[in-house]
Amino acid sequence: SSGINAENGEYQTFQHYFKRINLRFTMARIGVIYCDGNPKWTSIFDGICPKLFSDPGDHPIQFFHAWQGDVPTVASTSHLDGLISLGSAHMVDEVDTTPWMGRLRELFLDVQHTNLKLVCICFSHQLINMVYGGSVGAGDAGFVFGADDIQIDLPAVRGHHQLGSLFQKYAPSGNFRLLESHRDEVKTIAKGGVLIGSSKRCRNEMVMVRNNILSLQSHPDLTPVLMMERIWPALVNKGAVNEEKRDFYEGEMSNLDTLPCLELLKAFLKH
Repeated sequence: SSGINAENGEYQTFQHYFKRINLRFTMARIGVIYCDGNPKWTSIFDGICPKLFSDPGDHPIQFFHAWQGDVPTVASTSHLDGLISLGSAHMVDEVDTTPWMGRLRELFLDVQHTNLKLVCICFSHQLINMVYGGSVGAGDAGFVFGADDIQIDLPAVRGHHQLGSLFQKYAPSGNFRLLESHRDEVKTIAKGGVLIGSSKRCRNEMVMVRNNILSLQSHPDLTPVLMMERIWPALVNKGAVNEEKRDFYEGEMSNLDTLPCLELLKAFLKH
């Protein structure tokens, strides 16, 4: 596939892109929760996640296929340092009628009483904010696809014992430019949570749900190539985007801050 300019270089394939990221969870024990069973994602994420979160010598990533009923509990994750719960095509309003989502809700509530770190992305960001008393609904901007500049509320994170120094290190300008693909959004954040990041198309981009729980609407887990190969065709078929604007969207997905954002998430999960 053709490369898309990102992070000061051309990345011809997502494998090269993640090789460049070169994240290391040195001897950390990390779990990844899959929330979508679509083969277009399950066929690649088993290969992507180890490239993101581990290197030779690190503990193997532990995968949980929540959509198949393999939902972790605080007891089954007591040996882990952190969990990452990924996106999904499911809607969070299905939680009361979808058993595995109900069990994921229980995990999200239980994590606050542990030392386990949890990062929630996209669908999981919406679900956890709703679980903690927030609300989710269709975004005012319609379907958001491409990349957005997320303004970090640095004063809001300075008081956190860990995030203050992490954002100072990885986002000193107070801005993260990250990939986006979503229709719904968090309308009101979790009760007791702190809003720490907003963009023009989505106010509640990044939330400190609890001291050990961080959620974000954006997709630091994806690349421009994956966005165009795996998401774009479906959006064109649904009429959510205009095929004639392909060059515009590809151009928008440049000068990303995926690397520092992932470094920040890594450090949050490990310590």
